[in-house]
Amino acid sequence: MKKWILLIALLVAQGAHAGYYNYMSGNELLTACSVDPWDPASKLELVRISKCTGYVTGITDAYNVFHNWNFIEPMWCMPNEVSIDQLKKLVLKYLKENPQAIHMGASSLVVNAVVLAFPCE
Repeated sequence: MKKWILLIALLVAQGAHAGYYNYMSGNELLTACSVDPWDPASKLELVRISKCTGYVTGITDAYNVFHNWNFIEPMWCMPNEVSIDQLKKLVLKYLKENPQAIHMGASSLVVNAVVLAFPCE
């Protein structure tokens, strides 16, 4: 019962906040994830690189917590061996292939990318 109360409280709080502001749009995530970390000129872009890494990691980790605590059913079945670099690449690919959607909230776009890449069968 406590789990359901916590989940409902989190969803209500998120829903009230999400109507006014998304933390990051797909456009912002695309910009952050498009920086090449191996380009010597991009060393000045470490904030953007970190923003991409942190955001993708945060969304996938948050999902894993809710799934592991049995708050939600599995939406994706990602192998444990998938690295954050792989996740960033697949999110970037998804954003580039779906320009009609990048105005949306970045969290939804990350989830869409991962669900399409690692569907549960």
